[in-house]
Amino acid sequence: MTTLILLALGLSRPPAPKVLGPRVSEKPVVTYRFRARRAHTRFRCSLDRSRFRPCRSPYRLRLSVGAHTLRVRAGRAGAVAAVHIRILEPKAPEVRVGASPLDALAIGDEVWTENYGDGTVSIVDASTRREARVHVGGVPGGIASGAGSVWITDFGDGTVMRLDRAGHVQARIILGGQSSGAAIAGSVAYVADYTGGLWRIDTSTNQVLGRTSLPGRPEAVGVGFGRVWVTNENGTVTTLDPVTGAVVGSPIQVGSDADGISLTADAVWAVALYGRTLVRIDPNTSRVVTRVPTPGQASGVLATGGSVWVSSYDRGAVSRFDIARGGFGKTYRVGTQPRGLAEAGGAIWVANQSSNSVSRISP
Repeated sequence: MTTLILLALGLSRPPAPKVLGPRVSEKPVVTYRFRARRAHTRFRCSLDRSRFRPCRSPYRLRLSVGAHTLRVRAGRAGAVAAVHIRILEPKAPEVRVGASPLDALAIGDEVWTENYGDGTVSIVDASTRREARVHVGGVPGGIASGAGSVWITDFGDGTVMRLDRAGHVQARIILGGQSSGAAIAGSVAYVADYTGGLWRIDTSTNQVLGRTSLPGRPEAVGVGFGRVWVTNENGTVTTLDPVTGAVVGSPIQVGSDADGISLTADAVWAVALYGRTLVRIDPNTSRVVTRVPTPGQASGVLATGGSVWVSSYDRGAVSRFDIARGGFGKTYRVGTQPRGLAEAGGAIWVANQSSNSVSRISP
């Protein structure tokens, strides 16, 4: 009605005011300033679905985490300026580690990372969050624990370094190729060779037991249900006999660039980075029984306590998948390019490759 009166009187409708202030904020309290053509303009504001009410510039708001819309008009009949606001979840606290950590490994109340960028290993106390750093050299590409040692693979020349709990190098095992993911089960260490293979090492003698040729650029390794499970960049998971190293069955299709893998008591979980997929594999049939789109490029996966934690490499976030409900729930903001995950000290930890840190998530 007011607009019709203005038109009848030959008056123009006041244009939408300019709204100055953040569109994305990590802080819940945000302030906006309004600018109109005419001095002493009175403003009216509406937040989300509320009615327009008188407001003044500067306009201070306290908002909950999530998306909001602030609408501002000059007077009662002015054009409306709509501002879309996103309040971010506070980032999980971070601990500085070496350059470009790829994986997080829990050993007791410690979190270990192998740092691809500077040839170091970081040991973080989960309680005090203090970090100790050990220089091992090379280009660390994978980390595993077992047979009384911590095993660090070298993506540069294929060497595998065996460390004690203090971080001292006990042995260097020359393999060749580009050693990436690793897993230890019983008296055997299994090491993926990114150039196309899986090595088996006797942990009691450090002698190589054999190598199985595999296509598709092997990356991560898991052991369980009487088999070795290997993710491949070609989007598959390969299963092998843990004793002979022979391939068992056909490759399991996961999605473009199969990356992390995690085993529970009744399932094998794997993610695909570019495929943006989380899958559950039935270990009895080696078939995918659940396939779920992930919020981002899924790089790391950790199944524990009724949940599956998935890191999104492109979003700087970790999301929690509820196994019983069958869907993703809360997402946590972490560092840049998160990858491997671990559980230690009652928290979930994730290695952030580009932030040179690990983030601690309190569920």
